[in-house]
Formats: sequence, C-alpha cells, structure tokens
Amino acid sequence: MLDIGWTELLLIGTIALVVVGPKDLPRVLRYVGYWVGKARSMAREFQRAIDQYAKEADLEDVKKAATAPSRAKNAIREAIDPKGALTKSMSDTEASIKDGLKDAGSGGKAKQAVATPSPPATAPEVPAAAVSSGAATPAPTTAVTDDDKPKAQAG
Repeated sequence: MLDIGWTELLLIGTIALVVVGPKDLPRVLRYVGYWVGKARSMAREFQRAIDQYAKEADLEDVKKAATAPSRAKNAIREAIDPKGALTKSMSDTEASIKDGLKDAGSGGKAKQAVATPSPPATAPEVPAAAVSSGAATPAPTTAVTDDDKPKAQAG
C-alpha cells in the first residue's frame, strides 16, 4: 500500500531525531509501532469479518451458479427475449427461407437469372421556372474515357 523505500525511511528517521531528540526517540518509536500494530490487527479483523459474512450469505454458491454455462445461457436468453417473440420470429424466417429454397430446387434445374438491359440515361429535367424566364441552360455533356470505348480484339 504505502511504498516507502529506505531513503524515505532514513529521511523520516533523521527528521524525527531532530524534532523529538535522541533522548525521547525510543519511546516515540515504541508508541508509533504500537499504533501501527493496532491498525494492522484492526485491518486483519475487518478482512476476516468480511470473509465470514460472504460465507454466511452463500455468495460463493451464487458465484458458482452464475458461472455455470447452462444457467447463464438461460438467464441471458430470458433477459434478451423474455416472451419468446424474437425466437419465434427467427424460426418463422428460417422456415420461410427453407420453403423458398425447396420451391426453387423442385423445378429440377436452377433458374438462371436473365440480365435485362438497363434503361437509357435521360437528360435531367429543367425546372419550369428556368424555362419560363428564358434562361439558357447548357446541354448536358458526358466525358468519354478509355474504359467506355470498345476494345479491338487481336486476331
């Protein structure tokens, strides 16, 4: 707890020797030692009392019960989903996914996805206020990059 090294202890002893004096120093050290011992015994007794109260309250059994995996699992499940609605929802979702997979697999062959062409890009609409005011709007331009150009095949 208290980290007092030899240098600090020597400094305290020197100051005590100067303040108390060499004649009364042994009596003061005996008195300080008595009270330090009394404080240690009180701390030891306090620790024993706490340990005894813990045993009487069966806190060790509670600790063992809380760390048991099956009980802990049930306690967590009960805390998260007390009415079982989440579990029911998950099982219903699982069943519908399995039914969907059965329906897809019952046709014999797996259906291949057909790629549909995307609609052509259209020019953005000009607000009516801009048209009525006669403001000229520039035509939209697109930059052509090397990625957009078709590549010639070497033959």
